[in-house]
Order: sequence, then structure tokens, then C-alpha cells
Amino acid sequence: TGSNTTYECRIEPLSNGNITVTFPTNIITDIYGNRNNTSTVFNWYYDGLLPNMEIYSTDITSSSTNPVSDVESINVTFLSNKELVNFKLSDITTENGNLSNLVETTTYPGHVNNYTVTVNSKTTNNAYYGSGSSSCYYLNGVESPIITFLKNVTYTFDQSNISNTGHQLRFYKDAKKTISYTTGVIYNGTAGSSGASTEIYIDSNTDFPLYYQCVNHGYMGNITTYGEAYSATLIPS
Repeated sequence: TGSNTTYECRIEPLSNGNITVTFPTNIITDIYGNRNNTSTVFNWYYDGLLPNMEIYSTDITSSSTNPVSDVESINVTFLSNKELVNFKLSDITTENGNLSNLVETTTYPGHVNNYTVTVNSKTTNNAYYGSGSSSCYYLNGVESPIITFLKNVTYTFDQSNISNTGHQLRFYKDAKKTISYTTGVIYNGTAGSSGASTEIYIDSNTDFPLYYQCVNHGYMGNITTYGEAYSATLIPS
């Protein structure tokens, strides 16, 4: 709505990620019949990703979903895919046990920070199915997952598999690869050759959100988020 020189509208996001609003050239006409050259670009990052918490303990080794142990206490790690506000013990429900000593941690036992990258066809489950390349990255066999990064960790993406040829993995501020992100990023070798990898070091200054994408082809990756980890002691009651 609006008139003369000022108009307004409502933007509704279609999915998580960067939303860009701009006008192509020769679209807008003024009262004298002149067409526009360029317009400013409006960017809005929509974060509708819901927080999720993983819970695990490396003090118990078992293939069972209900491992058995006779130890008197274990350390439990809580891994969030988002930054949290005032996370505390009372937020956690525990049966037949007591949790204590909940603290944010900078050590992440069991957290994955090394990925073997392969390239294969997208499935209909892909967030960018039908957009960009018909191929995508598979990380440790999982199709283009959302990755949760934690601070003070170096993440390595091994691209030595031949399927990576021509598909060097890089980081960007948006899915369309408008703005490249290189802080803390190291490229090793040539994608598809032995020893090839992309590394990124995450710290408190890393500028999220970030997307991992192919330098040559569109929408082969996904978004990364900045999470947090906490540790606590669990004692049977």
C-alpha cells in the first residue's frame, strides 16, 4: 500500500534463511516515463529453526538405547542446536536420578567435528530439491544436514573422495552465495584429490548464520547454526 514515493508491504518467509528484496532494472516507472536502473537491497535473515537438545554420555558404552551400568555417577552432556537463554537444572526432567553441577562446557565429548564429504543426487527430502544443482553434499553419509557448530572447535570437511571433483566446499553468509565467508577458513588441496579438505575454526566472533555450499554450483549444502553444550553429573536416586 502507499502512494507517490512511499509504499509498504508485508513479507512472509517461505523457509529459514536469508530473504532478499530488490527491484530488477527497468521495472519501476516514474511519472515522466523513466525506468529505474538499480535499487538498494534489503536483507532479512529469518530464523524459524526450533531449538533441539541432544543428550548423551561417553561414560556409558553400549549399542543399546538403554545401556546398563553399575557406576555410581556419570557425566551427561547436553548439546543444543541454538544459543539458549537461562538454561538451568529445573528445565530438565529426571526420573530415579539426581542431576547436579550443570555448567556450560567448552569440551564436547562425542561431538562430530570431522566430516567425510561425498557428492550424490538430491532426494525429495532435500531442503533445496528442485533448486540449483541436482546434486548435493552428503556428510558422513547424511544428505546435506544442518550442522551445529560449537565454539573453540575446528571442523574438517574431507573432500578427498573423487565425487567431490569440481565441488569445493566453501562458506557463505547466505544460501545464494552472495557474500563469501573466509574468517578462520582454510582450504587444502583440490576437491576430489587425496588430502583435499576445507577447515573452519569457530569462536565467539564467528559471524552466524553460515551456509556451506559448492563454489561452482548452487544449493548443494545447507545452513549451519551456533549451538551450546552443557555438562552435568547424574547420580542414581
